[in-house]
Amino acid sequence: MRPGQRLAVVLLAFAACLGAAGPAAADSLVFIRANNVWLSNPDGSGQYQVTLDGTAGSPYESASQADDGTILAIRQPPGGRNQLWRMTQSGRLLGAPANTPAPGPAGALDARISPNGSLVAYWFVTTVSDPYCPYCVNVSNRALLSYPDRFTNYDEIGTPNTGGWPSWIGSDTITIGSGSATQWYYKLGMPEAEQWFALSDLTGEILSLLDAEAAPTGNRLAVVRGDSQETILLATMSGPPPIKPTFSGLACDVFEGPTGKFADPTWSSDGRLLAWQEDDGIWVRAIPATLGDCAGYGAPALRIPGAKTPDLSPAAMNPGPRPPCGNPGNPTACTNPCPTCTDPNCPTCPPGADVKKKLVALLAAEGRALRSLGIRKLVRRRGTRVSFAAPGPGTLALKLTGTVRTSASRASLLASGRKKFAAAGNAKVALTLTRGRTRALRRATGARAALKATFTSGGGQAVSATKSLRLKR
Repeated sequence: MRPGQRLAVVLLAFAACLGAAGPAAADSLVFIRANNVWLSNPDGSGQYQVTLDGTAGSPYESASQADDGTILAIRQPPGGRNQLWRMTQSGRLLGAPANTPAPGPAGALDARISPNGSLVAYWFVTTVSDPYCPYCVNVSNRALLSYPDRFTNYDEIGTPNTGGWPSWIGSDTITIGSGSATQWYYKLGMPEAEQWFALSDLTGEILSLLDAEAAPTGNRLAVVRGDSQETILLATMSGPPPIKPTFSGLACDVFEGPTGKFADPTWSSDGRLLAWQEDDGIWVRAIPATLGDCAGYGAPALRIPGAKTPDLSPAAMNPGPRPPCGNPGNPTACTNPCPTCTDPNCPTCPPGADVKKKLVALLAAEGRALRSLGIRKLVRRRGTRVSFAAPGPGTLALKLTGTVRTSASRASLLASGRKKFAAAGNAKVALTLTRGRTRALRRATGARAALKATFTSGGGQAVSATKSLRLKR
């Protein structure tokens, strides 16, 4: 064989190896294990723990990842409702957790960030009264859309008006199930969701469909089939909804015999790898270029025992260094006060929330209120009230200390207030005179005082501000 021929053979062999390889190395897999968000390569290697502060009482759930590596997960703060937590692969928050209008015991469920990271789809379950039966209660569910960085009303973007278990097809369409044999779809701008296909269109059966997932390539679909979630069915897509997918009818395009139940199938960026959840963890299987090529399927393998809710993304796995303190990826308490949180790397405040600025505004308003009341009205009312907009879950503490001037002596002045916030929002906070100090105040001709406000976030970060003021009688 001539040298040129040998080189050609080598190049052809190398190309064949590339063609037989798995999905692109840039893909990454995000999942939940032991109440926290994790990241790995598609085959389960290189595992990296993104969040370190998830607990059984406040776990992270249903993690998903946008094409740029932005991770979104649901988390329920103690005593609160499920919120949308958006972060980098290193676990640095990209803004304060966002609340949703979802009703029900927990609120938002199974949140999924869109491929371009601009929207989130989720659903809820709640109970409603039966209009025809005074003693009956019905279960209601619906898929909703939200912006990932702020509270979004149920109809602000548009609403499918039905369904659950949402999954994105591109960044403008979701497919949703209803716990029945019918799959629905909703495209931005539609008045409500419409039927996409029924299982009878594919197999002639009438069984439940759940967790449908279209490959990013747009040419194949995986859907959990069966009332006990006992199979995964693979179908070919010739276009986006409303074009119906087709099923080959071959046994190799149906996965059976899970450990428990199948759930949450997810495709690699090239559609050549499928990951899913069973009761014992996350499984992975290579898929041929053409569905129905039974000889081209790889063997299914349990890659990440004990893990759940997998989501494959085209994003490369590149978390980089751990974020500053006070983040899910580095929940150690911060010790140095931060003057402002406009910088996303601010080490002591919830990223994206200007806590110091809020406290300064609070003290200015409270100072004006105290000066307007004067000592006489303050004693009569036994305190005052002021509004505060909490940037997230945490506790606000107010403390007024100083001295009062009397004709005979000088006495300490102390008033305090405390308000716990389960989530971001506005509330009135009372500053109440401490018992035993009103007698000195009644005789006071004036006072020099310092008003201090401290907000301690749910993660233990404390930010304070202080204002000096003079009070007249």
